Amino acid sequence: MNDEVVRSGADVYAIREHSDVITHEFFINTNTGAKRNSFDWITYVLGINTLRAFDGAHATWLLSYSWDREPHTDSIDAMKLLSCAQVLSGANFWDAPRYWMAGSNDYPTRKRIFRWIRTHERLLYAPRTPLRPIGVFFCPTARNYFGNDVVRSFYGILHLLLENHREYTVVTPRTLKEFTGAALILPDARILSEADEEEIRHLCERGVPLILTGETGYYDRLRHTRKEHSLLAFLNEKGPRDRRYLYLPECPGRSYSETHDTTIVTRFNRVIGEFLGGDTSKYRIHSSLNVSTQVSEVGGKDCIFIINLRGLKGYSSCRPAVEEHLEIECDSTATKDIWFLPYLGERRRISADVTTGTNEQGKRVMRVALPPIEFGAIVEIER
Repeated sequence: MNDEVVRSGADVYAIREHSDVITHEFFINTNTGAKRNSFDWITYVLGINTLRAFDGAHATWLLSYSWDREPHTDSIDAMKLLSCAQVLSGANFWDAPRYWMAGSNDYPTRKRIFRWIRTHERLLYAPRTPLRPIGVFFCPTARNYFGNDVVRSFYGILHLLLENHREYTVVTPRTLKEFTGAALILPDARILSEADEEEIRHLCERGVPLILTGETGYYDRLRHTRKEHSLLAFLNEKGPRDRRYLYLPECPGRSYSETHDTTIVTRFNRVIGEFLGGDTSKYRIHSSLNVSTQVSEVGGKDCIFIINLRGLKGYSSCRPAVEEHLEIECDSTATKDIWFLPYLGERRRISADVTTGTNEQGKRVMRVALPPIEFGAIVEIER
């Protein structure tokens, strides 16, 4: 998805319109999972979620490598970590030893992983429908002309939403028209086509708040600076209803990608919270940094897919630091049974460590403390 797409000519977003099956040889910064730190693992998961947005109703097939005899790392842990990140993101898992297409780094572990996938494949691969997401717009044209400057802003905004455990979804030019989320962020989307801009205006007129960052809309399709910023001009026009938007000239996503400064995480959450009037998510999730959570409706149940990527340094350990303090806050009147499925474990009902109270809006809420999570887990909430 970065500027290698332009150099190679292999744009999977464009190819998807003409192909039923695409296999993505996809990695972030390094080719094996055992070399990645927590930041790169989070980016990898966000990248898979972006590929899922490209693929839509099609399957997302990944070719990737967990382990290449890196010292101080364990091949079994590497396989578990990679498979958890891929499968809980809705993609397939294939265990290739080093760079060969046959064999396995560890056959018993591969059998265990595939047995677990077979047991829970309906939950893992059924369509996932976001509940109340903040959309993040991926702009292929801006990526094509401005490369990694745009990609860093895009990934950075996703990082900030994920680290604050705000529900998010990736929006593309093909899905703009159907978007119905809590807000839409345009992260440094420097070139907007006339069709994209028209759809964005329609969203705004329907009441969807917009957040523009960096140089969004500054350039035309020839990469010339526009004489007039037509999108901002539209947003500032007086109409029958207020057009809610927030403009951040310095893209916080790009700043976070370049510095990894965690104070940006807190500041970003406060800024968009003030703009949107609080947390728009149906479920408020409290956990450590570097724990990925994706909230979706699956088969009539609300599901939270959790991937633990804490404490990964690369070249030293492929086993995340156990997340012991993840808590979910939800509406107590709309919730029935809650089930917990640890990665490679057995599904069980959560019946303990549940407390009730009220949130800042005065609504009755249920707070659920989850069991410790090693690699990942799925929470199913029956409504």
